[in-house]
Amino acid sequence: MHASSIKVVDRKNDLRNLGDSMELKNAAENKASSIGEVDLSFNQIDNVEALDVFPSLKILMLDHNNLTSLTSFPNLPRLETLSLSYNGIRDLDSFLVQLTSKFPNLKNLNVMKNPMNPMFESESKYSDFRATVKIWVPSLLTLDGTDFSENADAIKNRQKDVEA
Repeated sequence: MHASSIKVVDRKNDLRNLGDSMELKNAAENKASSIGEVDLSFNQIDNVEALDVFPSLKILMLDHNNLTSLTSFPNLPRLETLSLSYNGIRDLDSFLVQLTSKFPNLKNLNVMKNPMNPMFESESKYSDFRATVKIWVPSLLTLDGTDFSENADAIKNRQKDVEA
């Protein structure tokens, strides 16, 4: 069995912290280096420091929780997919700094329905948001479930603004 084939799921259990998850505790004790995917969506989690015991983590789903930043996230150098929709992340600049340092191989990011994401405000704001995220995270292939093929011009324009 290869590293990315073991998945831990503990959804809808009103977990406030990772120590409350029996599934996660068992996985950490018995097969931490083999866990490739963790899904802790639909809980009340606001701190994920304990994920540092999963060095092979490639997919992390934390939708519908109480996360407000990436401060408690450990460095997860193998992480490729991060889903954080329906959380309380507000500060885009801080988010991007931490995102790039903690997840250098990130390819897919979902941050819909966070205060920092203007997806439902206006098309131009969301286009600028997507361009900014792509510039900060060049390895990113998708943001909020879509690729960047329609954002090429916005990315170029935003890059010029950044360099100016």
